[in-house]
Amino acid sequence: VEIGDRAGQGRLHAVLGSALQSLGRHEEAEEHIRQSVVIAEEIKDLAGKARVLGVYGSLLSALKRPKEAREKLEQSIDVCQQIGDVAGEGRVNGILGTVLQSCKLYGESVTKQTRALYLAREVGDMSSMAKANFRLAMLSVLLDRPLQVRGTAATAEQLCQASLDLFGQLRAELDPSNTDMRMSILEQEGCSSHLMQVILANQQRYTDAFLVADRSRAQTVVGEVGRPQSPSPSLPVPMDAVDGSADMGPMAMD
Repeated sequence: VEIGDRAGQGRLHAVLGSALQSLGRHEEAEEHIRQSVVIAEEIKDLAGKARVLGVYGSLLSALKRPKEAREKLEQSIDVCQQIGDVAGEGRVNGILGTVLQSCKLYGESVTKQTRALYLAREVGDMSSMAKANFRLAMLSVLLDRPLQVRGTAATAEQLCQASLDLFGQLRAELDPSNTDMRMSILEQEGCSSHLMQVILANQQRYTDAFLVADRSRAQTVVGEVGRPQSPSPSLPVPMDAVDGSADMGPMAMD
């Protein structure tokens, strides 16, 4: 502040806001993130503004304020389009789709997640592609029908398998020393695995569901000895136990 570095001050507010959010101190986090947006607008930092508006939207969603979350996320998408940030636009579409799903606006959510998948493919963002496929698989289950993806009807099983394949590829290509990223991928892959178990169980394909669960457990043990995750259920929960606002783990929000 003393040297007049408004850009640095704005970044610091954003970092503090994210840190406070991770600690569950949402009200304090919101104040810092709001200040970051104000500074980004003041110094005409459009890239920073788009990024922080996305963070703000995620925070408001966590605070159960979906209408405000949607507003901030749509503003972020608009700025991303202005500056040509295709990757950022795709990621925020994914977050917005999750917010709309939590409001049971499934049709709108499908549109946003399909857009997120398309943009992720455009820039080769495998992580965002995996997340979008997972979210679309969840929506396919909730709607009890295949979804049109790039002009082709895709079933929940196909979408979920695409997510699993992409996470597996990401894990295989990751530097083994990057433990935190490996944990993150394994956790997200576990969400896709659990959803696949639900899909297969609903089709009464219990043997296949158990095989998916066993593979997931084996990957966790091999990849993260000494840092166990929650074990996969011995039998997948039926889909009627999952409502439209279900949070299937870290992929619900970026």
